[in-house]
Amino acid sequence: MRAGTQEGFSIVELIIAVAIAAIAGAIAMPAFHNFTENKKLKSAARALESDFFELKERAIAENRQFRLTINVVPNNYTTERCGAVAQSPCAGWEPPTVRDFSAIGTNIAIAGAPNTTETQYTFQTRGTATPGTVRLILTNRPSWAEITTNITGRTYVRFDLQ
Repeated sequence: MRAGTQEGFSIVELIIAVAIAAIAGAIAMPAFHNFTENKKLKSAARALESDFFELKERAIAENRQFRLTINVVPNNYTTERCGAVAQSPCAGWEPPTVRDFSAIGTNIAIAGAPNTTETQYTFQTRGTATPGTVRLILTNRPSWAEITTNITGRTYVRFDLQ
């Protein structure tokens, strides 16, 4: 080693590196926020799709009707099981289980149910279902997800993420 050489960074180089990192972080932060909001919407849509699928499977396995009710005003949905086996139409429903999107994200809202107050999807013992589409939106951006079920009980999701 030669005498008088220094290794490492000067204070000016360190300040420039920190400034570049801060600028890159400031540019990336809004994009990361948008990514996390869209991820929450996808999680909520997949959770609802999963419940549609589970109710169809349980209706077949337990030989009972199941019902999923979309409640637009309180922004939640409930799942219920018919109290009697193989009864159509169901004479009495067991107490509902309430599902809320607030655990996933605060900006998720139900926007596309056909009825303004509530919409019911009933799953029969053969696995058939009431057809329809539910739209979930982000209240702070134009992203949405549509959960559609057809008469055979097949459920799928479409996304438009901004």
